Amino acid sequence: MIINRCSVIFPTSHIFGGPYIETLLLSLSNSYESVNLFSLNVDKKIENYFNSELNKQNISFEYIKIKKNGFYENLTYSLLKIIIALLRKKNLGTCIGVGFRGGLICLILNIFFKKEFFYYSLETYNNVNSSKIWPLIKLLQNSIVRRASKIIIQSKDRLKVLENETGIDLSKKSLFQANSPIIRFKTSSMISNKILYSGAVSANWSGSSYLEKVIKSLDNNQVYIDDRIKKKDILFPHDHYSFVSSFIAGIAFYDSKNDNNISVIGFSSGKINTYLKCGIPVLINNIEPYASLINEFECGFLVHANSNENDIRDFISQVNNNRDLYRKRCEDCIVYIESFNTF
Repeated sequence: MIINRCSVIFPTSHIFGGPYIETLLLSLSNSYESVNLFSLNVDKKIENYFNSELNKQNISFEYIKIKKNGFYENLTYSLLKIIIALLRKKNLGTCIGVGFRGGLICLILNIFFKKEFFYYSLETYNNVNSSKIWPLIKLLQNSIVRRASKIIIQSKDRLKVLENETGIDLSKKSLFQANSPIIRFKTSSMISNKILYSGAVSANWSGSSYLEKVIKSLDNNQVYIDDRIKKKDILFPHDHYSFVSSFIAGIAFYDSKNDNNISVIGFSSGKINTYLKCGIPVLINNIEPYASLINEFECGFLVHANSNENDIRDFISQVNNNRDLYRKRCEDCIVYIESFNTF
């Protein structure tokens, strides 16, 4: 019997760096009889989360163990191990390469074994990086995009960036999936009087100057900094969403200089989308299209270089006294964002 199968190839040990992979797997589990994720050094708790918490018995996981070497050694080694594991499978079904590494594996399978694939683009690789290896990475990115049957991406704004970087018209083979977790709007029995700042992966994504202004405008210790990257005991999604929904508001600042992945962020911020899905308003800097939506749905505060600290304090106080109202506004905003999904 032929099983309608899908293989998701995502060679990373940071499966829940954002909600995109969870959203992807859950979406696929509704369309395929069997969904298999190939990844690296992943904790068994993740499999238990999908099977037990979400009752998705048709999602399975294959973890490839790798050594903790340098980036490029790690990249080469992990690619080879995953390719070998994939070639041992009799029926991969539809292949989806997530991120550059996943796309690169699918590209190799396509060139040598004629395997059709989809590419889930998480970042674009543009000309701003001066590394000597960057032209090769960009060449490979273009090959991945050109050979993929479909491109899954997080918004039309992001698609335009990818088209500009590759010079390829992708209008006829693009699918959109907002970087938002598939959960019902969360409410928590815990109520916190703090503002949540989820730690950023890189300095470019931290918006530290804006964060400083917010911290100065609030009472001592009112900003809770949650650095999930450095934690040993990472909260799994069901715990994390309850945790997020207990806060008054969430902070998400981005420094958009010299990086198209941030300056044209589209709807790709897992941080902002998760805050909204959990029903807490956001404090953000002026980054589009989120800034316009926050104004339209009145579910947040735009922090500028000249923002008045009293205005920030007043906003937090207003939210704290009207949590149900702001929760509804956040829900309306994220429903609008997700209305652009075509995947």
